[in-house]
Order: sequence, then structure tokens, then C-alpha cells
Amino acid sequence: RSFRATAEEGDSASDVGSVRSVSMLGASHVVHAGAGAPPRSVHAEDAATSVASSTTASPRDDSPDTLASVLTTPIPDVPPFALCLPVSVLEAEPDAAAHAFAARASPLRAGSIDTVYYVPHALPPSVASVLMAAIDCAAYAHRWVQLKQRRLQMWGGMVRADGLHDVEALPPFAERIVDALMRAGVFPTELRPNHLLINEYLPGQGIMPHTDGPAYTPRVATLSLGSAALMRFSERDRSTRRLHAREELLLGAGSLVVFTDDAYTRMEHEIPADEFSQPGIVCPCVNSDAVAEPGLPRTRRISITVRHVRVAPPSPSTTHPPVLYV
Repeated sequence: RSFRATAEEGDSASDVGSVRSVSMLGASHVVHAGAGAPPRSVHAEDAATSVASSTTASPRDDSPDTLASVLTTPIPDVPPFALCLPVSVLEAEPDAAAHAFAARASPLRAGSIDTVYYVPHALPPSVASVLMAAIDCAAYAHRWVQLKQRRLQMWGGMVRADGLHDVEALPPFAERIVDALMRAGVFPTELRPNHLLINEYLPGQGIMPHTDGPAYTPRVATLSLGSAALMRFSERDRSTRRLHAREELLLGAGSLVVFTDDAYTRMEHEIPADEFSQPGIVCPCVNSDAVAEPGLPRTRRISITVRHVRVAPPSPSTTHPPVLYV
């Protein structure tokens, strides 16, 4: 098959009334209120609230008791691993594979939108289990930020409209993931990922249609752990501003989805906020044959979104744009 689309993640359209889409376009974001309505521009901080559907982010707990617990809690070791990709994607040297990714990964396409590539079982089950254990370990509990439609961990620094701030080293489990993606040629050497966003979605939670914006390099890889969930890709009519659902993809446990270029910059993507995944109801699902029954009950899902972010230039100002949680 020949799928092409976009894959990452923002916040659910449920509970946000007429807010239809958030496009991360810089210090301010464009929020579209209802079909046919002109976009209204809001400050990034207000847009983050709209994205999260009146969300409140809980601050990290850096109390002495919490820090003491972090220092004494063992962290599961994630050994080096390789992604289970078709041999044709791995034949060339890593840089060559990355620079010619579209041509060499064509067997991974699954529909009609260019430059989205899907691998159903990229993570061996044993690797998926230890990654989940590392993400859930008590030592990292203070990293969770609670939003209304999901909670997340952000690793590598804080992403703002002007780039990456408060740069930090990735934890060992994240470096293992990046190493595996680099060996598979998903990213070229000069764009080694420096940022991970880990989203937890419970049944009924999702993220509204959005684009990720220019702070990130337009190439993203997302690994899925736990429950399967739909990812839907849509196009917005430039004249009417209406959003038209184009295709969707069922992201299974252990799967990898990669998107780049026009699929990243132009298409909008979402995770529907439902308790049952029902492929093909809203728009064609390119891998609906993966579901034996019409409705697939959702359970807890962890998505690991891996990207390269340009580091923000030094600024004499003590104020910065708000953090982007996409």
C-alpha cells in the first residue's frame, strides 16, 4: 500500500466547544473557532490553554522528600536494541538512508498522503516492556505534567516558539531510543534528535487537530506502547477554513510512524478522544484490516515522540514565550 500523512500529537478536540484547530506557528498560535470562521490570533499562553482545553499543568515537585526518593529509586536499564524494520530500509549507510528516506522507505507507506511511513511491529515486545518500565519508574514520577486531556514527560529541554531552552541531557532510556532510530537511518547525523515528548493517553483522551510548527525540524518519529489508537490526518481548505478528514491510521502497540516534509508542515493530525477506536467511520483507515471487530476498546497508551529542535539563541531578556506542549 501507499500511505503518506503526518504523525505527532497536541490536545483533544473534546471539551473545547467550537475550537477546531491549533497550529503552532510561533509566539502566537492560530485558533480556528468553528467551520468557516476566520482564525483568531491568541498569545501562546492562551493558546496552550485552548489546546489543553482549559488545562492546568502541574509543576514539578522538587521537595527534599521527592528528590531523596529520586536519588534512591532504581531506574530500569534499557539495553541497546534495534528496530524491526524491513531490510530494504537498512541496506545503506545511516546518512544515506536518512537523506534518501522517502525513496528507500516507500514499502512502509500505507495510503495516499506523501511522506508518512508506518512499521506495525518496530519494537520487540521485550524492548517495549522495559521502555514502559523506565518511563513509569518512580525516579521519573516528578517529570509528569498533568494536562486535562493527557499527561506528559518532556525530556531534553523546554520547547518555546523560538526554539529549545533549558537544554538538558537525555536520560539513558531516551538515548537508547535515539540510537536505534539513528541506526535505522530515520534521522541524518546532523539532525540527531535532542528532544522526547512522552504522552500518556487514557480511554477517552486525545489531542485536537494541529500542526507542530517551525520550532522543530520537519521530521518526527513516534513509537507507541500499550493500547492501539487512531491517528487522523486532515487538510484545511484555505478559502473556507473547513477541516476535511483525509485518512486515518491505526497505531498499534510497538509501532513506529515517521512523517516529514509536506506531511509535517501542511497536514493536521489528531488522536481522537474516544473510548473505542472505530476505524473507517469518519474517513478511510488505511490499515483497518488490523482490527478483527468494528470497535477496538482503548486502554492506556504511551506515545514517544522523538524530534530534533533547534537550540534557541541566547537572549538578554529574562522573559520567554510559554512552553509548547506538542
